[in-house]
Amino acid sequence: MKFCIVGAGFSGAVIGRALAQADHDVVIVDERSH
Repeated sequence: MKFCIVGAGFSGAVIGRALAQADHDVVIVDERSH
């Protein structure tokens, strides 16, 4: 499944990582460059 997460704060990063480790396609969009 594909996910787009808006915001790379703590919760966005944790959820994004968990989804990626479960073999999902994840894109995280944030206002700041990291």
